[in-house]
Amino acid sequence: MKLCNVIFVVSLAFLVDGYSCRCEKCIKNIPENIQVLPLEKCTEYTRYESELGPAKEDGKLFEKILKKRVARFNNVAGTIIIFPDGVKKEVYRSAFLSESPKALEELVKKRKIKTIINVYNTDKFDITPWVEKEKRLFDSYGGSTYIHVRDFKYRYETEEGKQIIFKKIRSILQMIRCSEGNVLIHCMGGEHNTGVIFAILRKLYQQVDLDVIIQEYKCHCGWVSDDTLNGVYQVNIDIIKEFPNYYDE
Repeated sequence: MKLCNVIFVVSLAFLVDGYSCRCEKCIKNIPENIQVLPLEKCTEYTRYESELGPAKEDGKLFEKILKKRVARFNNVAGTIIIFPDGVKKEVYRSAFLSESPKALEELVKKRKIKTIINVYNTDKFDITPWVEKEKRLFDSYGGSTYIHVRDFKYRYETEEGKQIIFKKIRSILQMIRCSEGNVLIHCMGGEHNTGVIFAILRKLYQQVDLDVIIQEYKCHCGWVSDDTLNGVYQVNIDIIKEFPNYYDE
């Protein structure tokens, strides 16, 4: 049987080896003995910036603000995933790293990232220069495979729409498992698209309480309190909660 054509079933036998997120609200939920080592050149948090919303009406301004934001806040975390068939690899999450070459270099050279899976898409501006710049840097540091998933969305209006999203998530999980070496998955800020995928990885393959997973998702969206949700989207939380605890491919 091929490694990339098996049935996945969640079991408590698939253990967590490590997780890294050092914002204050996440770190208290992650015992020290299951954290991976901190990164030197990457920032492991983000901040909510209210000016991003209004700027969406002006593509050039929106892109300008995003470039400054992702350069400041890499929003990096990582964990070791053990898949049911025994495949084991480090999986990292982040914001777009085209504006943070030192962070990307550290991930490739020290954390042995061989594959980047970019799940960001926008109609506000042309993302092509971002992708090309990041890919050039990635290649120059020794990376192998760059995958840009152009059709991942997390919003839906019908049950059929939700099932389409679930199917796409399953395909991305397969990409992670079958990709060469350790994997970095990111969108723009490392919050919503990335947060959903990473949370479901944690849900399916690690012994992590769902409340903790949701807390991690919130922290990586710049959450401050439930009175000021900021960048937290309820639709993301719904997908994380409702994604089934098993699937077959």
